[in-house]
Amino acid sequence: MRKIFLCLLIFSVLPLIAQETLTEPQPIIFLGILHKTYPLALKCPSEYCLEDGYLYQSTNYAIGNVNFYYEFKRDISSLAGKIVVARGRMLRGLNKILTKLGKAPEDYGKEQSMMQIRSDWVREETGFQIGHSTLEKLSQVSYFHAMDIEEYKGFSIKKADKKNIEASFTNTFDSPLVFTFAGHYESTMGKPQPRYESKEITLLPGKSITEKFPLGLGKGRKSYRLVSINVSASSKKIVIDISSSIYSALEEETTD
Repeated sequence: MRKIFLCLLIFSVLPLIAQETLTEPQPIIFLGILHKTYPLALKCPSEYCLEDGYLYQSTNYAIGNVNFYYEFKRDISSLAGKIVVARGRMLRGLNKILTKLGKAPEDYGKEQSMMQIRSDWVREETGFQIGHSTLEKLSQVSYFHAMDIEEYKGFSIKKADKKNIEASFTNTFDSPLVFTFAGHYESTMGKPQPRYESKEITLLPGKSITEKFPLGLGKGRKSYRLVSINVSASSKKIVIDISSSIYSALEEETTD
């Protein structure tokens, strides 16, 4: 009877193990700009004030608009502000990795929340209540659990001439990439309005592409200025979330 019981137990547990293996997120590559997080940021703040009135520490870094979590001991501070390629898993439930801090000030985030904020400047877990969220909302937020990270040197921008910015991207991976190459523009007059000039690109391994983006579009009240070059993609194997400001390229031109 004992052998029969053990056999039944094994066969009942095996499907559960197999199901858990199938549902576990597969490793992916994440390509984006790594940046330090800080309190009361509009996106990816370093801490949240939750419904119990306490502050909770989140991740110290974000990659693109995604919280970046890691457990390896390496110091990655030198990579902050740079485009990186990281390998790991996208996991749901930012609430699972929070660390409880002290009591939040009563006016925490009040001043920041009174600013005129556009909806695309914030994430859903805070909305316009800057720095505030709930455990339920954070349970729906995904974060990237990184296994390793290194600088990515396959993207660059520079000033092509007085009227254009030139952006180059190289596929350093071993499979074709399908991504969106876009210029992000903002209106120069009146209420801020975004505009995107984009192109869908398929790039084979080892190949490069260079695109020119005008520094300005339109005239008068319908004029726009270029603020960043964006590269984006999302598939089962790779996520790309690059939004690179053009101002460093303009500053380099001024310095030369």
